[in-house]
Amino acid sequence: LWFAAIYRMQTDLSGVRAALDGALGCVEEFGCKKALSAADLAKYHFTLGMPYFSDQDKPGKAESYGQLVERIEKNLKAGAGHTQFVYRVDVPDKESTVFGVGITGGDGADSKVHDNCDKADLKHTAHFPYEIVVVGHKAYSLDGKFRIAQSYPDTTMQTFMKISFAPGGILKSLKALCAE
Repeated sequence: LWFAAIYRMQTDLSGVRAALDGALGCVEEFGCKKALSAADLAKYHFTLGMPYFSDQDKPGKAESYGQLVERIEKNLKAGAGHTQFVYRVDVPDKESTVFGVGITGGDGADSKVHDNCDKADLKHTAHFPYEIVVVGHKAYSLDGKFRIAQSYPDTTMQTFMKISFAPGGILKSLKALCAE
């Protein structure tokens, strides 16, 4: 429910929540030490100078939707930008596709972010993979700073400074997927 609220999804996920609780059990809620309401999460902002949900990156574009999707598929297969394929979801009847992308090396490597930020007992594995969304002939992704902050909400600025290179590295990897 944390991600649904931050991503401003306008849907009731209580049934999904109940099914997951029944299947897996619920020991603790995901989120931060300071309780935040769904309304607070919808306007989530880590701190001054950090991006909002609406401050999205645009890693690439092509002449057509098909051309961009094909390019991303080809570059994922080649491991461009230290990336690896995790999943693909095509939105029916729309020129829209979401790719889940692992980043295996470089400044934005999953392991660098995880090893520096994930210090709590309850692990934040839901942070991965990164998404790149193709809508029409353009690709979008969440700003790396926002993406990391919303996934590791109790991270200190001191920790963010240790991974200050990561957001640029993430974008560089996603741009490599969109490159000709």
